[in-house]
Amino acid sequence: MCKYYAHAFVCQHTTSTFARYCTAANFTQKPCEQRQIWHTIGLDEACDECQMWFPDQYGSVLPRSSTKKSKAVAAAAAGAPPPPAAAPAMAGGAKTSGRARKRCSS
Repeated sequence: MCKYYAHAFVCQHTTSTFARYCTAANFTQKPCEQRQIWHTIGLDEACDECQMWFPDQYGSVLPRSSTKKSKAVAAAAAGAPPPPAAAPAMAGGAKTSGRARKRCSS
């Protein structure tokens, strides 16, 4: 039996995540049909679906894209420095390699 982690949410829903192959499935690297819970991890929040469908009971969940924006806005309001800018692109589209070429003189 392959081993799995179980995640138990406060809304009584559970999810499972693969943890380890059993001896028989180790050769094929495909989990077998039988699941054994190796460890149950209790979480202090509701699952994403319950947070979405029952926001008054479990709190609302923000979409992941707006979560990044809200963290950046909160950091800016707290006086944190802005993140570093991306490196500029090379002019002329020249390709570089990690090694310098040696020139032969004849």
